[in-house]
Amino acid sequence: MRILLILPVNEVTGTTGDAIHIETLCNAWATSGHFVHIVTLQSKNQKKVVEQKDGVIIYRIPFTISPITQLTFDSLKSVLKLPLVLMASLLFSLRLMVKQDFDLIFVRYRPPFSSISLIMSILTRKPMITKFAGTAVYDYLNLPFERKIFELLVKQSTFLITDNSYMAKFFEKKVPKHKLKTIPPPVCLDLFPPQLLKNQKKTAREFIVLYVSSFRKDEDVMKFVLASSIVSKKIPNISFIMVGDGVTKTAAIKLSERLGVDSNLSFVGSIPHKEVPYLLANSDLLVALYVPKYMAIPIKILEYGAARKPIVTTKNIAAIFENEIDTFQAKDHLYVVDSNAKSIANALVTLYEDEELRNMLAKNMYKMAVKIFSLDIISNRYLSLFKETTKRLCLSK
Repeated sequence: MRILLILPVNEVTGTTGDAIHIETLCNAWATSGHFVHIVTLQSKNQKKVVEQKDGVIIYRIPFTISPITQLTFDSLKSVLKLPLVLMASLLFSLRLMVKQDFDLIFVRYRPPFSSISLIMSILTRKPMITKFAGTAVYDYLNLPFERKIFELLVKQSTFLITDNSYMAKFFEKKVPKHKLKTIPPPVCLDLFPPQLLKNQKKTAREFIVLYVSSFRKDEDVMKFVLASSIVSKKIPNISFIMVGDGVTKTAAIKLSERLGVDSNLSFVGSIPHKEVPYLLANSDLLVALYVPKYMAIPIKILEYGAARKPIVTTKNIAAIFENEIDTFQAKDHLYVVDSNAKSIANALVTLYEDEELRNMLAKNMYKMAVKIFSLDIISNRYLSLFKETTKRLCLSK
């Protein structure tokens, strides 16, 4: 099967959960023998016009735009450049479609880029599957003119896929029931082989708490910094590491310096995704904290589980897993905390002192990752939908 994806910048070979989600699936489809092409934009770190990566062919339109997260000179230039970028992306994608004759257009819903896929599907009469991912999807329909485009997207798509049942409930009145499907994000277990655990380099006395973060406003990184300050006073041989970059990182660093915890808390910039498993393997305890309104399945939680490490997270994340999986009980898989520094600190101390509890949580979460979220299982669910989509197209002709 020939599959075309048209994605915004930073959605390919990136370090965010959404980028890892899409890249992992594309690689799995290509490994299964399918022909996967991606059209995206150049970024500051990715300048190659054409690149083949793990069987996936990536085309980068020669435009670079900055993510529009706040009003800056660069973001203003991006807004002005956007119509030209969209037109160039559409023309290039149409040319590629004529040349390659794809069977299916796969859409990662993100205005205004998803409108390119919509136009492509209408003009070429190729079937389209739309994927809703990330928490931003709840806000997109508030954008100007987007509601009408969304209605056309729903009409044109054979299936529309959500990450979890909470997201499905949000869209159930906007999408016909027979089109709406729920498929969770995958985790690539091959990235976390058992031998990684045997190659830890830390000293025997050191206890490492790791937090891999995008430093976005929907993560409670400030409370983690506050908690690390509390715990450092009680446990002298504990070390905290935060990995990643984002809009709240500078504030987090300043807070750690003000609290005097900067000698115990290290900030590491973004690293290639393939290096993350080594950091996880070298840690004793993993943390992922989210503000209460965050309702999605974080990729990092699945990867933490695949790494066979105990996880501290917030109640809303535990609730999503309990809602998705009938047999899931949070107390047996995750150490759940309230969204405040004292609760987080108490959890870190408890798990530091209780090795048996750490091992039990890690073992159960790993089993769940293997049984429900493994890449093979999730990829095959997508491939089944792809086959059904093309089958429906053949029957309608």
